Amino acid sequence: MMHEEYNNGGVNYVRIDKKKARIKFNTGNTIYLIQDMMRLNNAWQSPCPINIEESSEKDFDKPVNAFRYYNCDSERGHGVKYFIKEVDL
Repeated sequence: MMHEEYNNGGVNYVRIDKKKARIKFNTGNTIYLIQDMMRLNNAWQSPCPINIEESSEKDFDKPVNAFRYYNCDSERGHGVKYFIKEVDL
């Protein structure tokens, strides 16, 4: 996994792996999903936030699989990158 950090509006976002994203999701933190060939700060695709408290699904894999099914393709990437706010680490 490549180390990626982005600053958007004074908030720093850090890329994390799926295992850490699952743990942070289950503790109530917001995880931001984006396709693996896209950058977090771009004009074409905004990240998709998921949170256990705001989601009807309490299972981490269901919203991630839904995101992958509806948003991932050969142009934007088949995988998912996970980001979290640096203050939530």
